[in-house]
Amino acid sequence: MIPLGDVARGYFEDGGAYYDAELNFLDQHPGTTWSYANLGYALLGRIGEIAAEDDFREVCSAAVLKPLGMRDSSMRLAELDPDRMAVPYLWDGEEHLTWGQYTFADYPNGGLFASAHDIVRFAAAVGDPALLEARGVLGRASREEMLRPHVAAPEREGTQAIGFVHTELAGEAMYGHDGSEIGVLTSMRIRARDGMAVVLLTNNGQKQDIAPIQAILETLFEAATSLD
Repeated sequence: MIPLGDVARGYFEDGGAYYDAELNFLDQHPGTTWSYANLGYALLGRIGEIAAEDDFREVCSAAVLKPLGMRDSSMRLAELDPDRMAVPYLWDGEEHLTWGQYTFADYPNGGLFASAHDIVRFAAAVGDPALLEARGVLGRASREEMLRPHVAAPEREGTQAIGFVHTELAGEAMYGHDGSEIGVLTSMRIRARDGMAVVLLTNNGQKQDIAPIQAILETLFEAATSLD
C-alpha cells in the first residue's frame, strides 16, 4: 500500500502526483463553506501519524479500538476472518454484482472494517463522556470541542462538528456520521439527550434514497427505547 505520507504529499503539496490547485481546494476561508472531502480525513490521519510518531493504524488500535473493546475491528484485512465478513455488492442497474474485499491508500477516511456491535460500542462511548474519559480515549473538554458545531452542512440538513454532523431524527436532536464505499453503507446516530446510539450497516454501497434509511433508523430508535 502507498504510505499515507505519500498520499498526503501527492495531493496537498505543489508538484505532487495528485496536486491540482483549483480542483483540490476551495477558495474560501475555513469555517465559512461546507464541502465534504475524504482527503481531508486522510490528511488528519497523516497529522496523527506525525504527532504520535507511529503508523495511523497502530495509533487508532492503541488509542481507540483496544480501550473500547472493539475486538472485531481493524484497518488491516489480514487481521480479520474472511468467513465472518459480509460480501460487498454493487448494483449495475440490472443485477447485484459481488465485489471482493478491498482497502485503499487514503484509508483514514473509511478503511476501518468493523462489526455492528463494535461500531455501537464506539458510538455509545462517544455518547457517554464519563466512559470516554474513563477508558482514556478522550477527555470531557476535548469531546465537547469535537462535538461543537462549526459550520452549516446543507447537504446533510444539519451542522458540521469535527467528524460528526448534528441533525434531527423523528424530532430529536442527533449527531452521527454516514459513509459509503463500493459495497458498503454505514449510518450512525447518537441521541443528544441521553447518548443512546443506533447503527445501520448495509453491504450495498450504492447511493440510496435517504428516506428509507431515515425510516429504518427511526424504527431502530423506537425498538431500542422500548428495551431501555
